[in-house]
Amino acid sequence: MMLYYALGGGLGHLTRARAVLHTLGIAAEQVTILTASRFADDARVIGPLNIIQVPPHLAHDPRAYRRWLRELLGTLAPEEIYLDSFPAGIRGEWDESLVRGISVHYLARLLKWENYASLLPATPPPLTSTFVLEPLHPKHLAFLSQHPGAQLLPLQLHDPPTVLGRRELAVIDELTRESRHRPIWLIVHSGSAAELTELLAYADEMRRLENSAARLVLLARTPPPQLMLTGVCCYDLYPASSVFHLAHRVVSACGFNVMRQMAAHRERHRFMPLPRRFDDQFQRAAQHHLTASAVADDPPASERE
Repeated sequence: MMLYYALGGGLGHLTRARAVLHTLGIAAEQVTILTASRFADDARVIGPLNIIQVPPHLAHDPRAYRRWLRELLGTLAPEEIYLDSFPAGIRGEWDESLVRGISVHYLARLLKWENYASLLPATPPPLTSTFVLEPLHPKHLAFLSQHPGAQLLPLQLHDPPTVLGRRELAVIDELTRESRHRPIWLIVHSGSAAELTELLAYADEMRRLENSAARLVLLARTPPPQLMLTGVCCYDLYPASSVFHLAHRVVSACGFNVMRQMAAHRERHRFMPLPRRFDDQFQRAAQHHLTASAVADDPPASERE
């Protein structure tokens, strides 16, 4: 039995978890996901996975949470643990004493390492392997190099096949018809109402500067209380990637999943990094620009010597 630790409260950890398991060929029945995500009750997001939600009352009691986590491990008796994003958990709650006799695999994405490193326990979990999902900060890599037995394995993620319900298919049909008459710009985000409003304003300003007649379509579970922009429609559609092919432009923040999913469509992607305590969206945006420049400067194979 495997335990996948995806403790973040948003959508990204669960979306990434399903992509990791699909890419590694791990069957859903072999895995239990431990999460605090508010999306953990959404069947579209979790699919066939078994989910355990962290009791909300433990959110502000680290000692009680450690006791609960230790008891849970005793009950589940996992043979392997996958730690998403944080090599000792989001608060440094994992240490060597919790994982004795258990193989620990770490899914490494870009972190503001200077913000996270102070949370590391005195004896972090020993890592059996590290799957590197994107370029990391040098100090993050230096920490991982201190685990001589751990392999650093680059991993390019692939999402599982999309299963769409009747409601999602109806939305796609509507957007397909709409896209035949005028351009559609998708605004994709799962964050707060304030961040959604900011992204909408960013898209609307681009539309004004380009004198575009594009329709703004917001994909969000909960839209802002008041959509101040005219001509904006909102759909609760998951996965958002199921309609990327219809969009003349996709506007987003710089979260790991959407940047990965739009990598093959860079010319249609506009993004605005948002401040996060640990997720370095500004560095991810900079890396994206560097990669895009390298691709643009690379001559076609027929022109290479």
